[in-house]
Order: sequence, then structure tokens, then C-alpha cells
Amino acid sequence: MSGDNPFQTPQAGPFHSEQGVPIPAEVTKNTLDFGQVLGDSVKIYQEKFVPLFVSNLILLGWILLVLAVLFGIPTAVAAAMVDSNPNGGPPGEPSGAVLLVIMVFGFFSVILYPLALCWMLAGFNTYLFQLVRGEQPSFGVLFSGTNFLPYLGVLLLLSIAVNLGMCLLIIPGLFLALSLWPAPFLVLENRYSVMNSFKKAWELTEGNRLTMLLIAFILGLINGAGALLLYVGMLFTLPFVNLAVIVAYFMITSQPTYLQAEGK
Repeated sequence: MSGDNPFQTPQAGPFHSEQGVPIPAEVTKNTLDFGQVLGDSVKIYQEKFVPLFVSNLILLGWILLVLAVLFGIPTAVAAAMVDSNPNGGPPGEPSGAVLLVIMVFGFFSVILYPLALCWMLAGFNTYLFQLVRGEQPSFGVLFSGTNFLPYLGVLLLLSIAVNLGMCLLIIPGLFLALSLWPAPFLVLENRYSVMNSFKKAWELTEGNRLTMLLIAFILGLINGAGALLLYVGMLFTLPFVNLAVIVAYFMITSQPTYLQAEGK
């Protein structure tokens, strides 16, 4: 992307790599095949289980670390200040200074947490792109923050649109989610600017929304089953769910996975 403006049209070519399946220069609409998306996801999950599992563990570890730093430590400090009450008041009764510290930490934590999560998700999805193309990405890709500002911009606008739609009896929000879900991936691959990614995503999902709804429903059931086992099962279901979404993106944009390249 050119400059630091996340809404500026990119001047660079599409995301590319020297290894793995060649990346098509143009994004071409394709019809989602429910059976093939899940079938290919199962095959890739079985063949790439270790990197999928470890990358998801790293993502989870990052989330827990950020939560601990942004919320856990400030909360502990604030609690200690309340107990000691430096202004001489009774212990356990927060002073004005303590309340101010809590408010400041809380404000910055609420701002920084989604930024840190978005930065990690940019590298995480880039890692999955490379894995599905048959590359051998290093775990360092997870911390690359690929196209962070444009990715942040598209996720922010998408979340606002979907949440507003959810406020209108849920159905409009669900329709927008099913219509625009490829947009963040299009931006992450540096194929479109933020605003143009929404237009292209809408074109790609026309005629594919019901299939994607069915895929999302099945993936939700899979994650739900993982949650039933004291959430431990989600350590194994989340990698599959995240992978299946990427496989669906590859199919809807006519991008071959390494399975197609190898004739599997």
C-alpha cells in the first residue's frame, strides 16, 4: 500500500511469494462449493496440523498476554493503591487519584487491545494464506503485521456496519456479514483499497451468501462442540475453523490451494 493512508488505492502489485502455488494476478469470482470447502479443509488440517495448531496457540498466547498487560497488571496496581490509600483515607476506599489512574488505564486499554489484536490477526491470516498455498512459512510471519493500517481500517468499518445491522433486528447485520466477509482478506493481500474491497466483496458473495451461511453454521457447530469439553476442545476446533474460512476465501476468489496444484 502506498503511504500510510489505509483508504488510499494501492500502487503496489498483489501480494506475492517466491514459493508455493502461483497467485493469480486478478481476483475472479467463483461459486462456493460447500462440500469442497469442508473436504479441502479437512485434508489440509490433517496434513498441516502441527503448524496450524502451533500458530493458533501463539495467537491465543498473544491474546492472553495482551489482556494481562493491558488489564491484569493495571487492575492489580489499582487494587494495591486502593488497599494502601496513599491519601490517608480508610483502606479499601479509592481516592480521587486512584480513580483517575483507573480511568486512564481503562481508556488506553480499551483502545490498545483491538489494535494489538488486529496487528496479530494480520500476521496470523497471512501465515494461513502461505500455508494453504503450500509454502513453508516461519512463525515469524505471525508477527509481521502485514498491511496493518489498511487491515485495521477495513475491520473497523466492517465491524461498525455489521453491528449497526445487528441492531436492526439482526437480519441486516447477518446479511452484511455474509456480503462483506472477504473484504479484510482482499485488503490483506494488497489487492484493493479499503473502500474498493467492500465493492469487490459484494460482487464475490452474490449468489454465494446462502452457501457461506451454511458453512458458517457448520463451523459454529464444530466450535460449539469444542466448547462443550471445558473449552479444551477449541484448541483443536479453532485451527480448523480458521483454516476453513481461508479455504472458502481461496475458492470464492478462484485461487488454487496446494491441493489443487498437486491434483489431490
